[in-house]
Amino acid sequence: MKTKKRKPRGYWTKERCFEEALKYNTKVELENNNSSVYNIILKNKWIKECCAHMTIIHKPKGYWTKERCLEESKKYKNKSELKLKNGSAYHFILKNNWSNECFSHMETQGNRIKRLIYLIIFPDNCVYIGLTYNVLKRFKDHLNNKKSSVYKHMEKTGLVPKIEILTDFLEKNEASKEEGVVEKKYRDEGYVVLNKSKTGTLGGCVVKWTKDACVVELLKYKTKAMFRKKSSGAYNSCVRNGWLDEICLNIIPGKKSNGYWNDINNVCKAVFECKSSSELLKKYRKAYDVLHLEENYELKQKIYKKLGWKFYNTKC
Repeated sequence: MKTKKRKPRGYWTKERCFEEALKYNTKVELENNNSSVYNIILKNKWIKECCAHMTIIHKPKGYWTKERCLEESKKYKNKSELKLKNGSAYHFILKNNWSNECFSHMETQGNRIKRLIYLIIFPDNCVYIGLTYNVLKRFKDHLNNKKSSVYKHMEKTGLVPKIEILTDFLEKNEASKEEGVVEKKYRDEGYVVLNKSKTGTLGGCVVKWTKDACVVELLKYKTKAMFRKKSSGAYNSCVRNGWLDEICLNIIPGKKSNGYWNDINNVCKAVFECKSSSELLKKYRKAYDVLHLEENYELKQKIYKKLGWKFYNTKC
């Protein structure tokens, strides 16, 4: 059986990826037939150029039910992979608060706030101690980065290291202190520590979108949709940390709490403010829907009564 010859590093340039993508009609077809090229296109954000000719397959409205989202999420190992490969399903899971069910099987990943401590150890008792939120990626970086002290020791000795995970994910400050404790332990036991920098430092991974920073950023926009479009980093941080509804409710003009328009007093107040149905539609779309959509029949009947309007029974 013939095996595909592996391409040399750097082979898949933007031009070669574009040529390869032209062979396929959809992104799914490209991913199934050449996942390496597909992943390189995603990684380098060439998707618009390389896949512009492809047919976009839209799911019908209402397609992403809880059951379908659960089934789709089972194909992926972590949330980052799901978001990258199927952003639509990921979006509906977050929007409908199905995270507990759909993400329960996934590997726990760290972030800029949570890290774990790992150890790269050589047979000659040389070790490297580090903090990371993505163990496999960090280990791969050490093995391929010529500036890494791990890579240099491999070149010098010809030895192959192993990686060990020493802790679960910890809060960054706790992880930083614990790393110093681990380093002292291994030095005391006679190991040679390969770290160039002092352990216990967090480097440049500073959390940019704190709650206060998100509030300041949100003040630039009039709607939640505009906030999401123009500042996805801040928006995603709000979603991830559960701040979104709270800060939007307090800051964005016209933002109402959940269930606000189920109160007939609020609907009547909005109606009295407006001179016409078109003005109501423009200013208070949710109140307009309550009055005109058939599924709100019983609530609509109560509102008409409170307003002193005649109510015609059109329900079958």
